[in-house]
Amino acid sequence: MGTEKSELLIGDRSFMETIVSTLSNVCQSIVLAGSIDLSRHSLPEFCIQCNDENLDCGPLEGVRIGLKTLEPFCTHAFVTCCDAPFIESQLIQHLFAIRNGYSAVIPVDDRRIFGLTAIYRTDCHTFLEKQIRSGRLKVSDVVVELENAMTLSTQSLVHNGFSLRSFENINTQQDYDNIHRP
Repeated sequence: MGTEKSELLIGDRSFMETIVSTLSNVCQSIVLAGSIDLSRHSLPEFCIQCNDENLDCGPLEGVRIGLKTLEPFCTHAFVTCCDAPFIESQLIQHLFAIRNGYSAVIPVDDRRIFGLTAIYRTDCHTFLEKQIRSGRLKVSDVVVELENAMTLSTQSLVHNGFSLRSFENINTQQDYDNIHRP
């Protein structure tokens, strides 16, 4: 699209600023994984940045390093991505509320596994490291193999009043143009 997705605007805020604002309503610690230039965003000082240790491993490495970074501070973490600016704090709270006893709570529908809109136990980073070392890098292929992971139907979430908009990614110029249309 020509611009780093985290820098795309919704109103007067970048996607990154919008997502961090939502997360800060629910999460005590926020880790931003990857090589994002934080100086380009207006973010709270408590955001922690960590860089990938395993280069060219895509979003799975971001999930892994984020969980590893948070492990000393908490048992579970919510994971999202920089191109999903419509995540809702109520959904995050719901996923946290049902996490107990599970290594992960991962929303799914008939076509997709939403591994980048999910709750993970922070110690899952060791499993993800093994997957990365074996060359398995696709988040949706790997996370469903976590021992004791709960998959949660997006239909059940809608039935309980949650919007599917939380799972909407902005991946193309057309997606971005559509969010600015009345």
